[in-house]
Order: sequence, then structure tokens, then C-alpha cells
Amino acid sequence: MKLFFKYIVGVFAFVVVTLVVLDTVYTKVFENKVVSSKSKYLMLLEKKHYDAVFLGSSRVDNHIVTNEFEKQNIKVLNAGIQGVNLKDNLLFLKILISNKVTFNRLFVQIDYGYNNNGFSLASSAGLLPYFRKPVISDYLKSEFKDYNSYYYLPFYRYAVNDYRIGFRGVFTNLFNKRKNEVFSDYKPLFGTSKMSTYQLPNKLSENPDAFNKIKSFCDDNNIEVVYFTAPFCSKLKPSPFTKLLAEEIPNYKDYSTIYIDDSLFSSCGHLNNKGAINFTHIIISDYFTK
Repeated sequence: MKLFFKYIVGVFAFVVVTLVVLDTVYTKVFENKVVSSKSKYLMLLEKKHYDAVFLGSSRVDNHIVTNEFEKQNIKVLNAGIQGVNLKDNLLFLKILISNKVTFNRLFVQIDYGYNNNGFSLASSAGLLPYFRKPVISDYLKSEFKDYNSYYYLPFYRYAVNDYRIGFRGVFTNLFNKRKNEVFSDYKPLFGTSKMSTYQLPNKLSENPDAFNKIKSFCDDNNIEVVYFTAPFCSKLKPSPFTKLLAEEIPNYKDYSTIYIDDSLFSSCGHLNNKGAINFTHIIISDYFTK
């Protein structure tokens, strides 16, 4: 029985040591300076100043053309990430502030996500190697249901997200030569698909916790913020949602129905490259032209 017990303890110790070693190796590889994701790109930004920062999901990532701003000597950061929610946006905002990234004005894209109080770390998988950094761990402690498992169990966060940042991600970070300085923060879409109808909610959430936390953070840090709703195609069904947002949110701008030309869209909720350039020039005209 003693031998069996020693065997079990030995196997357990071997597994734990292996997991700790793998966790350490994966973390060191992912913490290098090679940019392999938009979230890591934002994580690595330090001590830079912008005229404006844009936060949001794909409806920022695919819509705000930074090069068009640069042509007019306006320095802009497109911090939109595919699939994120408002609570993810707040985490990235806190990361930028922690990294001493400064800006004159913040733009936050907001629409149906106003009613979503969830956190989507899956869409921000590039942050997982930095999970124990205070700016991330302090925020996620109250927002992320699997926090304890991710924080305390070695290699757990890599194992459950293997298809996002597993061995393939390690390989990419080891051999990818792409550098932070040449990473593009605007992701264009091309072509036009058949537009399907789109429906926004008919009412606002009675407890928009995610939005309230962004607003409070901006108020507490004296951040000038503009909330806006990016365009939808002509198939957007009538809804009072954006009017309700305008009544509820100060400094809100509704661009949801500015286009009836669906050739500017890749899908009903996403502009193609031509539409994104056009929309970017409208933003410039509205907020950056004297």
C-alpha cells in the first residue's frame, strides 16, 4: 500500500511540475515582442499619445481607417477587436491607461452591446499570457467567472484555450517576424454580400452595468468621450433603440442610418473598405475639422 501511495504522489508531483514548466514556457514565449494578435498589439503599446482612441468590436476594427486620419495629420488608434463586449473594451482602456498611453478624446462604439453585460475573454485571448499582471487580474477578479482556475491552476488557461493560443500560437510567436511597429490596427473588408435584415433591440437594459462602468471610469479619469453607433445597411428594421440611447447617453451620435447605398457594406452590420473610408471622413468632418 505504501508503494502504491508513493506511486500516486510521484505521478501527481510529476504532473504538477510538468504543468508549471509548460505554463512558464508558454508565458515566456507569448510575452515576447512579436505581435500575433490585436489584443497583444494593444497590450504592448506604451507611452504613446494619440489625438483619439476608438474602442469597440468589429464595428470599429473594420470601420475606422487610421491611414485616412494620418493623411490629415491626425494620430488615431483603432482599438476595436472582433467579438468583444463593453466590459472587454473597459479592460483594454484600463490597459492603455496603465501603459501610459494618452489621448485627447475617446470614441466608444455602442449599439446592441449596450444591453450586454457579459465579459468575453475568449475574444481577447491574446491577454491570457498576461493574466497575472495587476491591471488585468484586478479587473477580472470581479468580472470573470473562471478567474480562480485561470489564476491559480498552472497551464489551465492555455489548456482550455488551446485552439486559440495553444501550441500553434507558441509556434507563431517563436517564428513570426512581424513587429509591433508595422502592425495594422485597421482590418478592411472587401466586396458586398446579399444584405439580410437586421434588428436592434426595442428597449434598453434597465441595468446597463458594462456601459455604466465605462462611463464612471471616464468620468473619474476626466476622459472626454464620444459614444456613437456605426452604420447599418438599408435592411435595418425600424426600432426606437438608437433614439432611446440618445435620450440616455450624453455625447451620443447616431450614424446607424446614414447610408442607403448597400454597395458600401460587406454585410448589414459591417462596411466594406470603400464604406469604411467614407465613414472615416464623416467622423473627421464631424469631430476634427475646425
